[in-house]
Amino acid sequence: MSPARFLRPGLVALATVLLLTAPVPATGDVTTTTLNEAAMSPSTLESTLERGKDKRDNDKRERAAKKSPKKAPTVAEVYAQFQDVRANRLKSLGYFGDVASLEYILPVPAYSYQLTAGFGAFGPMWSSTHTGLDFSAPIGTSLVAVADGTITGISLHPSYGLLTILTLVDGTEVWYAHQDTPSVMLGQTVEIGHPIGTVGSSGNSTGPHLHLEVRPAGGAPVDPNLWLIDRALTP
Repeated sequence: MSPARFLRPGLVALATVLLLTAPVPATGDVTTTTLNEAAMSPSTLESTLERGKDKRDNDKRERAAKKSPKKAPTVAEVYAQFQDVRANRLKSLGYFGDVASLEYILPVPAYSYQLTAGFGAFGPMWSSTHTGLDFSAPIGTSLVAVADGTITGISLHPSYGLLTILTLVDGTEVWYAHQDTPSVMLGQTVEIGHPIGTVGSSGNSTGPHLHLEVRPAGGAPVDPNLWLIDRALTP
């Protein structure tokens, strides 16, 4: 009985093609030699077909994987990314340790300023007593959000110059006066350490510095130095 009768139809077809397309030797018995070289055993043919099928299946799986949509990050993964961004921002401003847990920071990068006029000072430079704390720094020095909040005011004032007001979550207003350029827009929500603007000398100013005012609930100003100290910060 011919071996071909034991093969599936596909195997018979492949065996036939192999026999018909086998090269003809220059000399020798074509009938015997060519068939012996070209013919495969049933197990060899079946193994070859199985390997081809496995490769096609793998290719299909790879194409399907490429078309599959990316898995959305979990809440925990999103929060971890947020904490990393926050920590890196604060580290760039000179803070170390468990920076992700900080709720308040200074309005200028650490070691970039000198304190000049304090709260309550008086003299010919002011129409009344000084209502803030002055941080002297080179023009263009970055000013940053002391805490999370919302920008509720940006204006040009005859005395305060370019003024930005950051309202914190508890309603406290933090005023950044005498700026050179703003870095935020009205109504923008900012996180701790986010750029507010840059140090300038606009308005009633004798040189580049930040005039910082702190107004709880938007009312009368309080001493920014004491307000910062109460939040474990030393200007």
